Amino acid sequence: MGALRPTHKNGCDMVKQTPIPRSRDPGAPKDLQLKFRLSRELHGSIADAAERAGLSISQEIRRRLEVPVADDPETRQLVEAIKLVAGAAGWRRSPRSFAIFKMAVNGLINEFRPPGKAAPLDAAIQADGYKLAGVALGALSLSFQVGLSEAAGAEAVAQVLASVEGEKS
Repeated sequence: MGALRPTHKNGCDMVKQTPIPRSRDPGAPKDLQLKFRLSRELHGSIADAAERAGLSISQEIRRRLEVPVADDPETRQLVEAIKLVAGAAGWRRSPRSFAIFKMAVNGLINEFRPPGKAAPLDAAIQADGYKLAGVALGALSLSFQVGLSEAAGAEAVAQVLASVEGEKS
């Protein structure tokens, strides 16, 4: 807060607060401030993720809200279907619930598969898939579970995306 200073206006003594100087462009649109409630568990989760990423809690919330679900309708539908299955399966309750969830997600992915014969699952495709999963985990400020450092993960995703782009051509 800015400093308080006494002032006198229209015969009344008042105290005004000196405005806090802002470092951003005064012509830039102002961000909105919102007030809402979070469970302690959700707040803790956001605070932990923010700390791991070196962000403030507000920055972490904005980062989560600004992540686009998908640019195309099929991916959006797949993500929504996976969310429905996750809620129904209670996938974190037990190893059995997780196995059921995993099979349901595999079924959904097969339903959304592009037309044509599926590419054979070889070691290179499996490795690229794990690399891409590691990069996604890193983007969510989660640890890499597939043995990649952050730098190697960024390089790996560039290679995977380049190979995917090459297939489209």
